[in-house]
Amino acid sequence: MFFHSSSLATPAEKYETRAYFSTDQLQNPVEIVSDFVKRWNMEVTFEVGRAHLGVETQRQ
Repeated sequence: MFFHSSSLATPAEKYETRAYFSTDQLQNPVEIVSDFVKRWNMEVTFEVGRAHLGVETQRQ
């Protein structure tokens, strides 16, 4: 399996540098980070919903 990677650094090192990976070889770095941001919003929504309902996940 091949991975395409992208690293992201912020001006003045305000936040730590992060690396993002994708198995889609055709994605450019902007698309990789954009997909991560979209996914993150869903993950937070699911986590808040599970906490509200008192449902645990297998990750815990």
